[in-house]
Formats: sequence, structure tokens, C-alpha cells
Amino acid sequence: MARVRRYAVAASGQWTHEEEGRRRLPSGEVHAWERGLNQTVCGLSLSH
Repeated sequence: MARVRRYAVAASGQWTHEEEGRRRLPSGEVHAWERGLNQTVCGLSLSH
């Protein structure tokens, strides 16, 4: 059976959606990353 990949979001900012119960959403430059790795799916480093 194939491994199911789960991705998280790495974003340069965030904003709060007031109409959806103050839910925080990503903004700015947004990339997917796989937990446990120190880089985004497209290869950008998450460390400064």
C-alpha cells in the first residue's frame, strides 16, 4: 500500500478571517511542507 503524504503550510504571514469566527489563514508567500523535513515540498529551506 502506498504511503499517504500529509502536508502542512509554511507562510510568510497570516491574516484573520473575521467572518469565519476569527480563523487564522496563511498569507504572503505560501508553500507546502512535509512534517519532519526542514524544507518545503519545492525545496526551499525553512531555516533562516
